[in-house]
Amino acid sequence: MSRSVITICPYCGVGCGIEVTIDDAGKIIGFEGFKGHPVSHGHLCGKGASSIKLLDTTDRLLYPMKRVNGEFIRISWNEAISEIVHKMKEIREKYGPEALAFYGGCRNTLEEVYLFQKLARALGTNNVDSCARLCHDPSAKALKDMLGYGGSANSVNEIPKARVVVITGESITDSHPVLSQYLIEAKRNGTKIIVIDPRTTATAKMADLHLRPIPSTEVYLFNAVANYLINNELIDRDFIINRTENFEEYARVVSKYTIEDAEKITGVPKGLILRFAQSIATKPVLFTWGLGMSESSGVDGIKSYIALPY
Repeated sequence: MSRSVITICPYCGVGCGIEVTIDDAGKIIGFEGFKGHPVSHGHLCGKGASSIKLLDTTDRLLYPMKRVNGEFIRISWNEAISEIVHKMKEIREKYGPEALAFYGGCRNTLEEVYLFQKLARALGTNNVDSCARLCHDPSAKALKDMLGYGGSANSVNEIPKARVVVITGESITDSHPVLSQYLIEAKRNGTKIIVIDPRTTATAKMADLHLRPIPSTEVYLFNAVANYLINNELIDRDFIINRTENFEEYARVVSKYTIEDAEKITGVPKGLILRFAQSIATKPVLFTWGLGMSESSGVDGIKSYIALPY
């Protein structure tokens, strides 16, 4: 008799739901998107839909391998763990704990990452890193400094409720295809989609407004827009007074940035910059971004971006 198991797609951070049907012998006989998942709603992208093929591929790594005389040979788990422990102890005793470093991946679970860093600390080192530092640390730092919490302030379910959605440095249709359903729903609701990206991506093609700044000039673009919004009173004064700090200092800093200079520096026509500025004065507006921002303009770029919706 078959049974169903609900699991999560192993690819990107959307974490789409998958429903797997398994027979009595433990073999997968059915595979589809889980319709009850709160984010994916039964949808899967090409990678998720083909992930079942990985289970039967012949070149999967199934057990530890050790290089001996230039070739890999199979060893037991006990041998592998014993050798790892021996090598780490040897290095620590000879060179000190700071000679040890741990590097993880973005597909580790939260629990695995926790144990990973606890192991590093137990050995006396703080050298723990992962691909998340390059990809997402600028975002986490900017969010922590600006909003007090290094995580998203919105859920994807809020996208169709916004009047304006701004997407910077990311093509959702490529990086997180399943989330495209929310952009489509938003457009049906009359939401204006604005894309800021040097590339003409599939997401940009579905946008109502596409700005193509020269890479790494986003800080000037956003600060110039902020100055325009402040000078034209297109800001929420009550929100600023009750929910923000150091606004006068911020206004003083961005006062040096002009739309005219932004056109020269970013390569974006003045008319498009003004349309962007006037559009985000409409509430509610939702801002999102991807690696094109965090790996290009970094913390400063993201901070200047986060400051705009007010």
